[in-house]
Amino acid sequence: HLLGEDLGPLSVKELQQLERQLETALSQARQRK
Repeated sequence: HLLGEDLGPLSVKELQQLERQLETALSQARQRK
């Protein structure tokens, strides 16, 4: 079974939000340098 199937749609949305937050954090960190 795939992890996505066990987690469910709600968890998938949460993971997508976390990815976006990480991307924005990385972009901000790069700009600071």
